[in-house]
Amino acid sequence: NIENILGLLKQTCSFWGIGALWFLPTIFFSELLLYTLCHFKYQTVVSVTILLVCWGMNNFMVGLFYAESLRKSEYFLIIGVRILVAYVFEYIGYCIEPAYLQITNKPTTQKGNLICIGAIIVGLVLVQFNVGVNMRYGYIGNPIIEYISATVIMMSIVVLLTKIRNKSLMWLSKNSLLIMDMQFLEVDIAFKVKNLPLNVNSNTQMLFMCFIVLCVFMLLTIPITEFVNRKVPFILKPVINDNKNERN
Repeated sequence: NIENILGLLKQTCSFWGIGALWFLPTIFFSELLLYTLCHFKYQTVVSVTILLVCWGMNNFMVGLFYAESLRKSEYFLIIGVRILVAYVFEYIGYCIEPAYLQITNKPTTQKGNLICIGAIIVGLVLVQFNVGVNMRYGYIGNPIIEYISATVIMMSIVVLLTKIRNKSLMWLSKNSLLIMDMQFLEVDIAFKVKNLPLNVNSNTQMLFMCFIVLCVFMLLTIPITEFVNRKVPFILKPVINDNKNERN
């Protein structure tokens, strides 16, 4: 109905986000902040300060997550903190990009692939010591574990995908942002199918039907993704694309 539509528009325009779509304004403003500070002399000091602020607010952010209702000011506080948390990720990526480019330009070796797989396993083990992280509410638990494990896992996966050169995997990697944004719609439709008064005799049949629906909508993401890549590719380009020598 109209009230639900207005509610969805409000969530979108306020940058709170619908489902996984909270990530879009977060990454936009965090990249904008990175772009603003990328040539700032004391960017490292600012980034460490931001990290300490986010760490110091952990307990408060957890309280907001379990609160029965939120005030308007608390909504905007959460949006601000999640942007700062994402900014630190952006800054880490900005710093390690030269190393990433150096690694990906080297020939593929079995030893290198094993190192990446080992790094992913180590990162996954580290994650187990920092459970309960909720980026949507700006809660990162132990930031040292969170940022190290996330950086190690993601960099290793990206390097592996670059080395493997599998077209399907590279397509998924390139369009992961769009796929993530559309997952909420797919899961929502699957739940609606699950709740329909259908003549289904078992949970196994229902799960199978939901799986089919998800597969259909995942296939529909292909033309949507191709449309974005061909007609409006600028929305997927990185904010910063400068020469490394210009950073110094």
